Amino acid sequence: MANYCGYCGKKLEEGQVCDCGKNNDLVDYVKITAEEDIITERKKKSIYEDKDNSKFQFDFHKVKEQVTRAFSIMWNIIVKVFKSPSTFIKGVTYEPNIKIASAFIGLYAIITSLLFTNIFSQAFGVTGGIISGFLGGNSYRNFSPYASYDFPFGEIFGRFLLILLLGVAVFYGVSYIIGNYVFKGKGKWDGLLTVMAISFVPTIVASLIGFILSFISIKLTLIIFIMGNMITYIIRIFGFKETFKVTNNTICYLMPIVMIINAFVTYEVTKLIM
Repeated sequence: MANYCGYCGKKLEEGQVCDCGKNNDLVDYVKITAEEDIITERKKKSIYEDKDNSKFQFDFHKVKEQVTRAFSIMWNIIVKVFKSPSTFIKGVTYEPNIKIASAFIGLYAIITSLLFTNIFSQAFGVTGGIISGFLGGNSYRNFSPYASYDFPFGEIFGRFLLILLLGVAVFYGVSYIIGNYVFKGKGKWDGLLTVMAISFVPTIVASLIGFILSFISIKLTLIIFIMGNMITYIIRIFGFKETFKVTNNTICYLMPIVMIINAFVTYEVTKLIM
């Protein structure tokens, strides 16, 4: 029975060895290269499928669960702040959380900006209201017989939002520098940021209530907002004292200095932006 070479296909006699062995390495290389190409293509396909199916696939139930959990955490924090403000804010200094801090700072800036924008619009005699303004409503009552323009709700809201966020950044930066380097405190950046953000809870609640009441009474709105801010700063005093590890006497000097510097900077920034 005739034999054939497995590489070149040459017909061989019984016991004969083909002389194409010098090309075996090349054949092996071609076979290995082809197999590697196939594996590479499979890997490319599997990577693409994983990216397409897992990373970019929208899971409604998972998103709903995460959102529900986030709101539950925020609600628990709000309840604890009002239930035992001093105790809770002291505990926050030992468990900083940047995500929670960012969420509350953002919530504070958005809700308070909405409140200020609505009050500002009513001060200029706008009757359409903030919702109508955002939707493009043109209903307004002139502030004076010579005024003839539509109130720029979106622009004013954006400016207030920028001012509030800059105010938070200035207050945080000034507090960190003066507390640690002037009064020799031991405050960590993440703990200070978390305490500052959590202390905004009374202001957030006051702004939300004030926004609703602003359609009824501006005076009542301002009273509630001022009360919320007062509670915020009282809670912040307790939190900063624990964060910087300073005495009561030191915090009595630290907070007024920071508030004065922040008020001055915010005032100058407001003049430029508004």
